[in-house]
Amino acid sequence: EKYAIELKHPLNGQHPEQMYSFVKDIKFMEELKDRGFNKTATVTLVSDRPFYEGRNNEGIYKYFREEYAVYGQIFKPTGPLKGKDFISLKG
Repeated sequence: EKYAIELKHPLNGQHPEQMYSFVKDIKFMEELKDRGFNKTATVTLVSDRPFYEGRNNEGIYKYFREEYAVYGQIFKPTGPLKGKDFISLKG
């Protein structure tokens, strides 16, 4: 049997971009599962409240502040590819 765990502890702010990075990690775990891993997990430890609490609960924030589940098409939240580049998750 094969298992994979992704561990992350962001320390440098950039909350929306870090959230998008979490989504990339989840996508990577989905791909490993498709390639024969029995179980996969992504574990993220955050110490900054803006990751899970704030006034803006739209876009990428809704997955981490309201729904607590990440699924579907997640669009890049900042930069020149904002709203154009996305990652599709099975969820």
